[in-house]
Amino acid sequence: MSGGEHTIPRHESLEHVRQQAMEFAGIGIYRFAFDGTVLFMDRATWRVFELEDLYPDPAAVTGKKIADLIIYVDPEGSLRKAIREQGFSIGGDGISRH
Repeated sequence: MSGGEHTIPRHESLEHVRQQAMEFAGIGIYRFAFDGTVLFMDRATWRVFELEDLYPDPAAVTGKKIADLIIYVDPEGSLRKAIREQGFSIGGDGISRH
């Protein structure tokens, strides 16, 4: 081996290496369906949402509704209401106030 070349030990699968890279990246990634069903959640998101005491690992939340996992601080529709009342718009330049 020369330079900065590295090989993955045979006992480690590429999937295992990918999972470790995602965990150590420090960013949370999750995916849910339009109806709110969790399709995937990584360990970082699981920790950010403080679900460690409720579920043994991130895979345990797959199939659950995201609304059952996250407690929203503001009432439903509060962002939409603020935008309507204050005249914000979302466009190509981002969010702007009128």
